[in-house]
Amino acid sequence: NDAEVIDKKKNPAIIKYSNFVALFYQMFKSYSFKGTLFDYYSELYKENSEGWIEVKKSVKSIKDICEENNIKLAVLFIPDFHDLSENNKLKPIYKKISDEFSIMGLDVINTFDALSTEFKLNSQKAWVTKGDPHPNDKAHEIIALELIKYFERTLFD
Repeated sequence: NDAEVIDKKKNPAIIKYSNFVALFYQMFKSYSFKGTLFDYYSELYKENSEGWIEVKKSVKSIKDICEENNIKLAVLFIPDFHDLSENNKLKPIYKKISDEFSIMGLDVINTFDALSTEFKLNSQKAWVTKGDPHPNDKAHEIIALELIKYFERTLFD
């Protein structure tokens, strides 16, 4: 969700200083969303989406700095963890994102296939906890192994 535009308005002090209230507030916001994950990500990554335009500009800027300093840049793509099955409806959006960075001349380390191989039958086994679809230690291990494979291919060829 890197293309998500973050609202810069100031939160009330109670949200800023109370983890419990902040957690409750985030849960309320996520449960009040109407639509599917596909709807959410489709909206984020539309060609004219403000956030997606900013992401591409930022990556291009980082790429330019790296090229000026003879530094190789690659993009690590980590999918949404709600559905790591082979039938994930977000795969066309993942391809769109990867293709965009490839067009920029960047290597894309896409971790979806490796994560799907391990967790396709039960995506929640990749989650930190029930209700928190962020990668747990096993998922991070798989991501790290994909990075190692990339480094071995690019550094030792």
